[in-house]
Amino acid sequence: MDNPNIVFVGERTDSHEAAKAFFASEDLQAAMKEGGVVSKPEIRFLNLTEFNAPGVNDKFRVSVSHEVADFDKWKLLFDADEGRRQSADLKVSGLGTSEDNPSEVFIVFATNDIDRAKAIFNDPSLKDMMKEAGVTSAPEFNYWKSF
Repeated sequence: MDNPNIVFVGERTDSHEAAKAFFASEDLQAAMKEGGVVSKPEIRFLNLTEFNAPGVNDKFRVSVSHEVADFDKWKLLFDADEGRRQSADLKVSGLGTSEDNPSEVFIVFATNDIDRAKAIFNDPSLKDMMKEAGVTSAPEFNYWKSF
């Protein structure tokens, strides 16, 4: 949202290998250049543990990534925090780990209230919970307007 020239696209694939070949194709490179892409895209391949369709019509997306010491322990505490997310109108659209780094968790939320979403992510008690859950790196938050 802070930079309208940065675009986030999420695609679900049946094969990471096929997707990698597609992203490396000369046709895609030419189409991106023709479409005005001026920087090399950052491409992440995730092993999704959750993929949901809620929030399809929501105005915003929030992506969060961070590393964890133990995914199963982290997931238990993440699931236990569902009430807080519901109170902030945050719906999990996707959750998974990076193919390149299984300790990296990547979550996409859908929401209509970006201010409430930002407030929950800045809540000191969430930081305490993340520490308890074994988050080992500073979380990266990105806020996106949905089209």
